[in-house]
Amino acid sequence: MGVVQILLWKTRLLFTIDYQEGIFPMITVLFVDDEPPLLDVSRLYLEKTGEIKVDTCYSAEQALEVLRGRVYDVIISDYEMPGMDGISFLKTVRKLGIDTPFIIFTGRGREHVVIEALNSGADFYIQKGGDPRSQFAELIHSVKLAAERFRREGALQVTRYSVERAGIPILCFNRRGNVVYANTSACAALGYSSRELCLLHAADLDPFLSPSEWSHFVDRLELHEKMTLHLVMRTKSGQDLPVPVSFSWGEFRGRALVFAYAFPRAAEAAMTPVSGCVPTSTCSPMQFPAFTWRSRPRVKSSS
Repeated sequence: MGVVQILLWKTRLLFTIDYQEGIFPMITVLFVDDEPPLLDVSRLYLEKTGEIKVDTCYSAEQALEVLRGRVYDVIISDYEMPGMDGISFLKTVRKLGIDTPFIIFTGRGREHVVIEALNSGADFYIQKGGDPRSQFAELIHSVKLAAERFRREGALQVTRYSVERAGIPILCFNRRGNVVYANTSACAALGYSSRELCLLHAADLDPFLSPSEWSHFVDRLELHEKMTLHLVMRTKSGQDLPVPVSFSWGEFRGRALVFAYAFPRAAEAAMTPVSGCVPTSTCSPMQFPAFTWRSRPRVKSSS
């Protein structure tokens, strides 16, 4: 199984990408406890929400066999069970490389058990007892929260892998114009390593783009959100390559980011170095305002 297949498998195939109502899939839970009556009651409470599907096992050993054949969004386990206890089960699951969210749901409330569970990789520790409604309400909330985190993290892994392995150059700049990310295709096209590119400014890559022009461009991009530029990108070896690029505006953790995606035909254009490129300012007020750089031959001055 390839890396992409593993990532898609872990993230519930294509469903994890879209969180719109009606598209988000059922949350699958593996519930492990050696008390059949408790398992039955717990399954009824969880499945009553209409959002959770529960499979049950009566021992950790049985659960490990089940986990060999399928993946779950959340694992819930009792602590005190014959043979392998809940924490030993958790440690075994983690050693197998299974990072599914794990909830310890037990009547044992000793502090050292809680600490050991959390240190061993448990996501939540919920103590049995008290009012059943409030107890299962807490469990349901923890299941939903853990599943959402797991799915989002998995979808992010797929996105990262897809961007890094994309067949087109992709660059990311901060608002000041510094390169903060470059995928494999961008490095190959420009002849730089990722580390080298992240030391450069947009003006270092385009000989006709000054820092002040970049600042003006970013202000316009923030307003329009998407713009198309026909750039002349200078490689590490000094070749000037005409590359049409689509820019989009985004934010991450409160910081502005500018994403640059080369058009598919840019790969073919990048094979032909050009010289004497003179910038012309043709800006369209339509949906995708664009600055266009035009290539023309040098004119020798007459003597």
